[in-house]
Amino acid sequence: MISGKTGYTSKAGYCYVGAVKQKNMTMTFSVLASGWPPHKTYKWKDVRKLVQYATDHYERREIIADKRKIKEISIKNGLKEKVLLKTGNLKAAFLVKKTDKIKIESILPSFIDAPVKEGQKVGEIKYLINGKNQKSVPIYAKQSVKQKDYWYYFEKIIQRFTLTT
Repeated sequence: MISGKTGYTSKAGYCYVGAVKQKNMTMTFSVLASGWPPHKTYKWKDVRKLVQYATDHYERREIIADKRKIKEISIKNGLKEKVLLKTGNLKAAFLVKKTDKIKIESILPSFIDAPVKEGQKVGEIKYLINGKNQKSVPIYAKQSVKQKDYWYYFEKIIQRFTLTT
């Protein structure tokens, strides 16, 4: 049974555009030139077939990426050895065929070069369905880290000669 349908029927009554919410999915459809006179009601059979096909072959899947692997990243030539990371919302919902292959891929280098600015994008998480990227969530540095530059080394030399820390 189709419940919650809304839509528009053309003045001639042969076309119908609408939406149905069923099994946690909202399906939109368009039936054009269905049921020319004297069969104006054929469009309802066509709509039922479309909805039945969608509910038989598709499902809504909610996926959450594992955040535990995305905590910190090493920094090369920085005043700190590592920087903490943060991401956006890792929950994603997709309408997929029951046979689709879903994969979550984290793209994060083993280290980044200093300087690092807070909010700098350092990687991303990709949600792949059958090998095609459907959604990307950026991974950001949670804090800034300065680079070991000339002045850093100059200060270290002065400290060593004056025996201060």
